[in-house]
Amino acid sequence: MKMNCKVKDLLVRQQSYKNILCCWKKTGVFIFLIQQLGKKMSTLPPPSTKKFPEDSLESKVYKIVEDLKEYLPILNDRNRLGFSLFLYMKGEGDKPEVLVKTLKLTLNNISEEELAIKINDKLMKLS
Repeated sequence: MKMNCKVKDLLVRQQSYKNILCCWKKTGVFIFLIQQLGKKMSTLPPPSTKKFPEDSLESKVYKIVEDLKEYLPILNDRNRLGFSLFLYMKGEGDKPEVLVKTLKLTLNNISEEELAIKINDKLMKLS
């Protein structure tokens, strides 16, 4: 494949910002990228989140899962389990025995059956 001389020159001479800028000005391509090269990137703060009230069902269910932190080391696993248990408490989701197996959780020092029993016990106290 024959390459345009100016584009080939651009690929070879990428040592300095000035060379790249000159080549791009001559070819008239990648104008947006030229403008972006001069800008510095910054990290924005994460968006704020609104907490549930302490007496809400969501807060209580997520608190149950957070209490199991020693068995569920990964935050994302705890969040998925908390949301799934919230759906279960609303009558829309599966039982904890099914959830523990289907969510593919990373467990520490506990079996799936023992975790399901602990979750059931805590949910019974909640109801």
